[in-house]
Amino acid sequence: MGNIKMNGTTNFLILQNGRRTAVTRHPKEILRSLPTELIKSIEVITSPGAKYDAEGIGGIINIVVSNLVLGVDKTNWPVMLVLGVVNAALYFFLFTFLIKKLNLHTPGREEESELAESVAEGEAAASVAVKQGAVAAAPAEGVDAGIADLVAGLGGKDNIEELENCFTRLRVNVKNPDLIDENLINHVPNSGINRNGNNIQIIFGMKVAEMRDKVENAIEKEQ
Repeated sequence: MGNIKMNGTTNFLILQNGRRTAVTRHPKEILRSLPTELIKSIEVITSPGAKYDAEGIGGIINIVVSNLVLGVDKTNWPVMLVLGVVNAALYFFLFTFLIKKLNLHTPGREEESELAESVAEGEAAASVAVKQGAVAAAPAEGVDAGIADLVAGLGGKDNIEELENCFTRLRVNVKNPDLIDENLINHVPNSGINRNGNNIQIIFGMKVAEMRDKVENAIEKEQ
């Protein structure tokens, strides 16, 4: 490739998809570095505009490169899709086996074994609470008596500031923690109660979302 002149000068700019490249005066270098399949077109701009006047640019060569991948013959990309599916399946079955075999505490499973062991304890606590004569709250129409007692055990509707849940726990923020009555809360079988200041967590296991719905329904119906 001989010398290229644009508007009588060899000072021109080479762009790739409209952007500057490291090559400024030797288009053969960039052309040799690109597979011909990628070159979509070559644009020659003889009037670059006032933007380039200060650089003394006589013209611009813009090499437009296709963003599409090369053909199957050069890339074998369908094989990569197959390998991706195989790897995903391999990882899934391998990690599932190891997690169950070694009883690893992965997110969402860290409390399952504890919950399974403490279900009987939770039911026993509910029975003890009833025997101890904890005062039951009068349920509103359509509200289960145990859920009404749970709301009462949290200090009543007006004491509950925020109610949410994670995978296994009902999380409640209360205004006055002194109004909490665990005996009333235990009228509903649970696997444990954790208290930290104004925050109280009741462990219900995988039925926690159902319990939250029932509590919210009881709060709405409470007069």
